[in-house]
Amino acid sequence: MKKIIALFTGVFISLTSCFAENENVGRHVESDGFVWNLTENNDIIEVTDDAGNIIISSDRGYNDAYYIPVATDAGKKVAEMMLPFFTVVRKFDGVTYQGACTPDGREVVPTLFKYVLAGRNKDFHYYNVTTHDDTNGVYLEDGRCIVKPIYTSFVLLFKDRFQVIDVNTQFPVSNKISDYMQQQNLLNAAYDNGVNTDALVVEGDSLSALNNLNGAIAKYTEAIKKKPSANTYARRGICYYQKQNWKDALEDFRFALYIDDCTPEYFELSDSLLDKAEDQRIAQLVRRQERLERTAMILNAVSSGLNAASQALSTIQSTSSKSNNNYTASTTVTTTSGNNQNVSGNSNSGGGHQHNAKRCIQCQGDGKCRGNGNASKYHCRGTGKCTSCNGEGVTYVVGDRITCAICHGSGKCSFCGGSGKCQRCGGKGTL
Repeated sequence: MKKIIALFTGVFISLTSCFAENENVGRHVESDGFVWNLTENNDIIEVTDDAGNIIISSDRGYNDAYYIPVATDAGKKVAEMMLPFFTVVRKFDGVTYQGACTPDGREVVPTLFKYVLAGRNKDFHYYNVTTHDDTNGVYLEDGRCIVKPIYTSFVLLFKDRFQVIDVNTQFPVSNKISDYMQQQNLLNAAYDNGVNTDALVVEGDSLSALNNLNGAIAKYTEAIKKKPSANTYARRGICYYQKQNWKDALEDFRFALYIDDCTPEYFELSDSLLDKAEDQRIAQLVRRQERLERTAMILNAVSSGLNAASQALSTIQSTSSKSNNNYTASTTVTTTSGNNQNVSGNSNSGGGHQHNAKRCIQCQGDGKCRGNGNASKYHCRGTGKCTSCNGEGVTYVVGDRITCAICHGSGKCSFCGGSGKCQRCGGKGTL
């Protein structure tokens, strides 16, 4: 982890140190041998090579560009080096927005961000981005946004997945990177070979309409194995979502948003359901961690209690062996916590364990149904109504009136079931 953070710190320094007004215009020969020229006209720049060929046209409207020759370690193999790139800049109302372009001028990160940092693993390159609201996401080298910039914690590559990692939290926000590339390659091969899975998808749709979700999933899975279409992934993801299988739903929606053939309708639906499924999955992981912590506490308490009882029994037996008189022993077992406070086993006594209430981090203390980050807009905020259909139970797709896929026609918020209460604290506002 320290190596990863150090890598980003080094690239960050190389970015910020080169931003100086009007010092970048002219001919540049970089440490990796790349030669480029920057001209500026009315605060709009253009980048060309030495032969006069345009690399970055002034039509883009960039206000500045900086070349980052990050592949500078001569001791490394080419396959281990990061790709060089241009940091491109737009300025609006005194605020600087960064993006990234390849050395041949292809924009891979739009100029929307406070920072753009380069990273890599052994097989691919990527760009960590930070917004001016200090939220973070990731773009791949092909220009696809693989992790939406909505996370307040930094997003790091860990075990072939991008994960949100901070002191208290770690959870994946992408599928395995190699799986993304494999699915796209399989789709390309299916197109090349004329593979058609329409009949399987229609069968899956029919079963899904009958609420036979397991049957629909089986048909969609069969179709995906032959031709991993984004729309089929989205269909299967909806089935998993309805079954509250958040982990599999998330993986399917991520593939749907990545693969080339996703239609606008399914892209929008997958995008919204991805946020909701992730919110539910994070809550599930939090509950699981809390259960593990409670179990550990119970086991520790039981262990402490058994040890104390064993010691007390040994004392009684030792005393009994030294005395010829019969007597009745009354024993009270107490355990000692890590902070040296006695915890009585009598729940009715004034010295019993007291729960210290803390403000719920999900609803911030108001007890209403809320989520985190971008997903918060899909929670009802106390109304109890589905935010996708505004409680009507129906939506419209290409003019057709259909049952809302989010609330399944109930009109109720899919997170709180219509109660309007925060699901983490039960509406109390405290934990």
